[in-house]
Amino acid sequence: MKTTLNLNQLFWVTCSIMLAVSCPAKAQQPPPGGTQVQTEVIGTLSFFQGRVMIFVDDEWRPATINLPLTASRRIQTGPASQAEIEWRTGDTTVIGSNEMHSLEALYVAFQQSSSRQTEGVFSRFRSMFRGEIADSRQAEGGIRRDRAEVERKPSPGELYWYEDPQVDIADIFELYDSGEYRQALAKLSLFTEQQPRSPFMREALFMMGHCFIELNNIPQARETFNRIVTLFPGEAISAEAREVLQQL
Repeated sequence: MKTTLNLNQLFWVTCSIMLAVSCPAKAQQPPPGGTQVQTEVIGTLSFFQGRVMIFVDDEWRPATINLPLTASRRIQTGPASQAEIEWRTGDTTVIGSNEMHSLEALYVAFQQSSSRQTEGVFSRFRSMFRGEIADSRQAEGGIRRDRAEVERKPSPGELYWYEDPQVDIADIFELYDSGEYRQALAKLSLFTEQQPRSPFMREALFMMGHCFIELNNIPQARETFNRIVTLFPGEAISAEAREVLQQL
C-alpha cells in the first residue's frame, strides 16, 4: 500500500512538470506607470547653450543635441544657460538658467496646463507696464538713472557683480511684448541676477513667470509666481500672481 501511494505521487508530480513545460505562464506585464513608462522616450533635447547636464545611470552627464529623454531622467542647467525639450507631441518646453527638473514632472505639468486660461491677467499687465515704461522714459533720469545706480562698484558686503553688459528693462519688455519669450527669458534671468534691488524687480519676475508659461515650463512658472507672492505681499501684483497660480 505504501509503494502504490509513492508511485501515484510520482505520477502526479511528473504530470505537473510536463504541463508546466508545455504551457509556460504568460509573462506578467508591468503595471501602468511602472518600468515600461519610465523607460519610454517622451522627448528629445532639441537645443541647448551653456552648461546643461542630464542625470543618466546614477550620474550627471553633459547634454548632447537630440539626446532621447525618458521620464526617469532629470535635467539641470547652469548660470546663463538654456535648454529646449521637444516632446513627442511636437510641442516644446524651454528651461532657463539654474534650474533642475524631473523630466516626468515637466511632461505631466505641460500636458495639464493651458496658457489660454491666464491671457486676461497678462493683457492687463502688458497695458499697465507699457504705461510705466513710457512714464519712466519721460521722467528725469528715468530708467537710465536706475541703470547708473546698479553700475556703480559694489560695496564689500555685496556679493553680486557681473561682467556681462547691463540689460535694460525697457528693452526686455519690448522682446516680451512682441512674443519673443525665449530671448526675453534669457535677458530677464540676467536682469534679476545683475539688479536684485531694481524697482522693476516685481515686473521682471512677472514677465519671467509668463515666459515660463508660454515656453511650457509650468513648474518654474509656479515657483516664480510664488516668489512674487512671497516677496511682495499685499501689493496688486501679488494678487495678479495668485490669480495666475490658481490656473496652473
